[in-house]
Amino acid sequence: MSAALLPKRQLRGLLASRLRKHIVVAFLFSMGCAAGYKSGVAEPRKREYAEFYKNYGAMKEFEAMRKAEHQCFGIVQNLAALIFDIFTPLFLVLPSWSPAQP
Repeated sequence: MSAALLPKRQLRGLLASRLRKHIVVAFLFSMGCAAGYKSGVAEPRKREYAEFYKNYGAMKEFEAMRKAEHQCFGIVQNLAALIFDIFTPLFLVLPSWSPAQP
């Protein structure tokens, strides 16, 4: 009696049928995630960048940093002066290089 109530087992192709179903579900899930990321993250980010660069002036920003004597410009000038002071005496005492005479 109980044998008649139980469904017949699938003995062949079980892996293939389950994989087919899971591949379709995984594909639909990944497309949903991609669409959600595009609409929720990428598009708002693109709009914010466009709005920012609409009124952005790179030269104006550079001049404002230079006038404020920003740390990075001062460090570069001090480093260049330090290197010049260190290496200038070395070049004065080294003999000048010339190609070998035949």
